[in-house]
Amino acid sequence: MKTVLLDGNVYDELARDSAIRADLSDCVARGLLRVICTPTIERELEKSPLRGIPDWFPVHHELESVSILPFRLGETRLGRGDVYRAHRGDSQQRPDAEIADAADTYADVFVTQDRRCRRRARNYATKCHTLGFRDFRAWLRSLRGGDVA
Repeated sequence: MKTVLLDGNVYDELARDSAIRADLSDCVARGLLRVICTPTIERELEKSPLRGIPDWFPVHHELESVSILPFRLGETRLGRGDVYRAHRGDSQQRPDAEIADAADTYADVFVTQDRRCRRRARNYATKCHTLGFRDFRAWLRSLRGGDVA
């Protein structure tokens, strides 16, 4: 079973692509995939037109992988934050860095449409593969056919 962390912008893509939603739902139902979400992504989705995590497939909630002040009690765990620090660098993109750190901590695959986030995640991840939506669509279809990347 592969674990996938979908960035908030990927849910926007899924909202427009019912075929991929069906493929993803099928992979989850067959035990091939486990989709996870963190508080940062959940907050992004609550502010989006989706108004929260859609019920297209089961989503497992994980704590943030690193505690960065200020943080909300019960939403984080202690972590090293290596990917967070490298991903963030001198930028103010704290949410992207938190998501990238969580992806590398919990997921086999991180999917984002944010080119900068994707590039930086690829540069600093130690275990997680980072894909854009188009590559994720192809990977997902191969997974449904039996080829696991």
